[in-house]
Amino acid sequence: MQKKIWHKVAEEISLQVSLGKWPVGSIIPGEIELAKQFNVSRDTMRKALAYLSQQGLFERKAHVGTRVKARTRIGRFLTITAISIHDTSKTSNVWFSMKKPRIVWV
Repeated sequence: MQKKIWHKVAEEISLQVSLGKWPVGSIIPGEIELAKQFNVSRDTMRKALAYLSQQGLFERKAHVGTRVKARTRIGRFLTITAISIHDTSKTSNVWFSMKKPRIVWV
């Protein structure tokens, strides 16, 4: 099943926050400006920001803006390009290459 556009946008915004584009405590650009930057509708951006707020990444206040909050858990993003599986019954490792790298939160 393919991810919704708002979910892909949310992943990208979350990655940018983790990479320091917007430090903790800062107010990010508004929905309209972000929607233009990501080339999506305002409604799509609103859904992405609402999801990230529910996840604890942002604090949103009407007429004030969206502020980056500190995460309550420690984590980081990893880009997975291949997976190694070690077979304990044999002495070899098996590598699986991925067609599309995946970014995951750990």
